[in-house]
This record gives sequence, C-alpha cells and structure tokens, in this order.
Amino acid sequence: MIPFSTCRQSVYSDGMPGTTTTTTPKIVEVDQRGRLSVGKLVDPGQFVATVGSDGSLLLEPAIVTTALEASLRANEDLYRQVREGLDHPDQAQPVTAERRRRGPAAG
Repeated sequence: MIPFSTCRQSVYSDGMPGTTTTTTPKIVEVDQRGRLSVGKLVDPGQFVATVGSDGSLLLEPAIVTTALEASLRANEDLYRQVREGLDHPDQAQPVTAERRRRGPAAG
C-alpha cells in the first residue's frame, strides 16, 4: 500500500472550458450506516454518483428537471417562444379565450 502522504495531486477536466480542477487527496470514512460526509470537499447540491469497478466513487454535479421541462425543451420552437417571452416580458401578449381558440400561429 502506498502511504497517503506520498499521493500525488490529480488534475482532470470534464471537457467543459474553464473546469480543469486540481484535487488534493483527502481521507474520508464511511460510517456504520454507509454514509460518507463530503461537505468539506464539495459545495452543496445534487450529484449523480457512480461507483467504478475498482470501488472509486465519482460525484458529478447534476441538475434535475421535470418531465414537463424536458418535453418543452424537446420542442425547439415552443422552447424558443417561451425563452423570448421570458427575455422580453414587456412584449408579452395576454392569452385571451379568443387567442386560445385561434392558436399561437394566428398571434
């Protein structure tokens, strides 16, 4: 076994510009209930955890979305319209019963 004090720093990049990170190894311990405290290592948030075949643990920051948002993003035209409405609320048009009957294409 290699003494912990001789471990090297790891430098990695997740492929995103500006996200190269240098890590210094830290000793962490799993308690009797299987919990691992990483509060001093990472910022609060949600993560996808993957356990490698060698037992390594990878935590990747995650953003959870709803099924509704996923379906909205899948419809590029609708998503663009929503983004434009959010970016320019002063230009928003109220949705009246008549406009709802005519549909969005009629304006």
